[in-house]
Amino acid sequence: MRLILTNTNIIDCITREPKTQATVVVEDGLIREIRDSASLSSAPNDRVIDLKGSYLLPGLWDVHIHPEYPNPAGTTVSQLTAAFGQNLQRGMLEAGVTAVRSGGAGHFMDVAWRRAFSGPGPAGPRVFACGNFLTTTGGHFLTSGHARECDGPYGYAEAIRDQMKHDVDHIKLNLSGGIMGPRWDRHTESFLLPEEIETAFALCKQRNFPVMAHATNPDAVKMAIKLGARSVEHAYITDEECITDLVSSGTWYVPTLSISQLSLNLATTEHEKAYASRKQLADDLVVRADAAAEEHRNSFQKALSAGVNMALGSDISPMKDSCLLELGLWVKCGATTFQALQAATKNAAELCGVGPELGTVEPGKVADLIVVTENPLDDIENLRQLQLVIKEGKMRSKYFFADPNVIITPPDKPLTLPSEDVTFEVSTEQLEKLLKAAAIYQLPDLSVVGDSNGVKIVVRDKKNDTSNDFAITVGETNDTFSFNFKVENIKILPGTYDVVVSQKLLSRFTCRDYDLTYYIALEPDSTFG
Repeated sequence: MRLILTNTNIIDCITREPKTQATVVVEDGLIREIRDSASLSSAPNDRVIDLKGSYLLPGLWDVHIHPEYPNPAGTTVSQLTAAFGQNLQRGMLEAGVTAVRSGGAGHFMDVAWRRAFSGPGPAGPRVFACGNFLTTTGGHFLTSGHARECDGPYGYAEAIRDQMKHDVDHIKLNLSGGIMGPRWDRHTESFLLPEEIETAFALCKQRNFPVMAHATNPDAVKMAIKLGARSVEHAYITDEECITDLVSSGTWYVPTLSISQLSLNLATTEHEKAYASRKQLADDLVVRADAAAEEHRNSFQKALSAGVNMALGSDISPMKDSCLLELGLWVKCGATTFQALQAATKNAAELCGVGPELGTVEPGKVADLIVVTENPLDDIENLRQLQLVIKEGKMRSKYFFADPNVIITPPDKPLTLPSEDVTFEVSTEQLEKLLKAAAIYQLPDLSVVGDSNGVKIVVRDKKNDTSNDFAITVGETNDTFSFNFKVENIKILPGTYDVVVSQKLLSRFTCRDYDLTYYIALEPDSTFG
């Protein structure tokens, strides 16, 4: 069966101008054809979705990620691994991130999730794994739980071979300090001895493993380029020689602007301010980030102007925020929206060595795609209006809303409710919040509950009293009831609905925005009175 996405504007991330009124044909996980919507012809088994003028583009990439940090005391490896997987899934579902490159994950969690998410299907993004990042004793970011300390040429050789044994895709080497670390961990300082760094790079070259080099000052950047790093991460401080070397070598640069540009002092948009408020960086780290911000911005701008190969990586969590915030910072720091989009799609795929297969919208490429309502070339924040995520031709909507092609044809005779016991209104925004909460907290049940406090809609897990729940109030009542649904059955198009519920285990959802009426059965354990 083919998936045909019609009446869309395609941002292919190759050319700057969208292809308007276009149709994309997907088959066997690949983009088979792109054509004008006017020339559409379909077979009976095809699934045709009218995108109604929305914008289709490649799935987004974040090529510098870690599991969230810090973690509560006593957190087990299994809990960390599960939380990391959920973070990856949320990044794909809520932000359209269909591929990531790990910059370090303890216990080879990234390798585990790469295997779990491999192959077709929308379960989670593609993962390019590195296991631990390697640093010296007393090196950078040791408290993260993702570092492996090495000393001397033998120490690095042993660690690198062990990483390879655990089936990583690339090796992450920390050559210098950072902004986020203790007072002795400074981005202006390099850590490795010449014999250590030369041994590490030589072994990676011998075994043909790309090196992801954490390099934050000119000496570290130039050494990484000289020894053959695939990418330089951060480069907070650069000089003219650094920029020249990056251009001439073709080495990739991943600037991770979020590290220096997202303190509460520097945040300007509502999303930046919300993130900075939640993050609550320690005061000394805020001071360090703010002090480095201008120089980092200058390094980014010099690289952008010189035509350095650049890809987008955030180095922050959670993933539902990271890539979108980093994209916004690219534009704020001087990139065009098209440059930012290319960095998060085409360029990112090329950095990871899969440019021929992924990263753009063209025939023959793997169908990792997202759909947003408005044009992100006009405003990069329009990427937040996510409608649809497709990974290898398999779809997942952001919420549990149905698409028009799964709406059941009305019966020949009109349906009537056996009784009309409870009525209320639920808005588009309320419905989105409920279904989003159900997705985030993995809650299977939705209940319409009535008591002296009013009528509430609650998403919950009825079998687990200790689980999270989320509720909104939609009316008043003198009755006591609990009308129960399965969340998976609330597959209705977005809109504002007048809802009528019968104690005879049937409900009616009438849409105010379209000529649509849904009849949805209740669960047998529903109660009234």
